[in-house]
Amino acid sequence: MNNKTKMLIIIGFWLFLALFAVIQNEKIFFAGDEILLKVQPVDPRDFLRGQYVQLKYDIGTIPVKKSEHFAHKETIYVTLKKEGKFYSAKKISKNAPKILGAEEKYIKGRIDFILYSSRYGKDYNDIRIVYGIENFFTKESEAKAIEKSLAAGGIAKIKLDKKGRAKIIGVEQ
Repeated sequence: MNNKTKMLIIIGFWLFLALFAVIQNEKIFFAGDEILLKVQPVDPRDFLRGQYVQLKYDIGTIPVKKSEHFAHKETIYVTLKKEGKFYSAKKISKNAPKILGAEEKYIKGRIDFILYSSRYGKDYNDIRIVYGIENFFTKESEAKAIEKSLAAGGIAKIKLDKKGRAKIIGVEQ
């Protein structure tokens, strides 16, 4: 085997890996289940990253009993239950749920921080969770309009795959 053949094999291997990674990431858009979540806008733009709307989800802060031990940066799974046309948080766990009800799905997240008090009383902590769908990038001309339309709250259309990974596909009032 000459050097040219070896180089072509190496380049082909790396191209295959890159393509595989892109397909794994993008297949959520094609094969995922669509759900609706309630959102509030937080911040419309970042001068370094461009125009986007930062979203705060109702499922982003979840109360948990203090007896349940969760750690900062820990990967968690939130079971979502359909209530009307929206999904809301039902349960949080350290492992992906094996059995779900007919109107349930789950989403994978990471604990951003733990607030050691809660609006639910002294036996609870509030856990802030990030899901990777908190930033919705948009055209510069649309960012202000989206921010205004979501001022009183809105809807995020999300795609979920079978492993709980999520992608945001759109926002609306």
